[in-house]
Amino acid sequence: MDRMDYFYQDKKNPYRNTVGDLLKFIRNIGEHINENKNKDMKERIGEPSRYFQETFPDLVIYVYKKLKDTEYRKHFPQTQPSLSVPEAAVPVDLQS
Repeated sequence: MDRMDYFYQDKKNPYRNTVGDLLKFIRNIGEHINENKNKDMKERIGEPSRYFQETFPDLVIYVYKKLKDTEYRKHFPQTQPSLSVPEAAVPVDLQS
């Protein structure tokens, strides 16, 4: 955790003790675990998804309960009509 915080030190944005920052931390570990500089961490924790499931067993259910009633359209309004894929033109010689 200290090494991950060191990365954000210049931005003055260290991890805080929140679920959101825990999720950000887990995501960042998953993205960077296979880099050579994190080889020792990978040896200690193994597969990140398994490690975090064992370390925070209630996290998935907690996040699910928080998000299940979220009104996504309120937070992510659709500003444009959805784009549709145009139908492919059928060559004249194949039309019956």
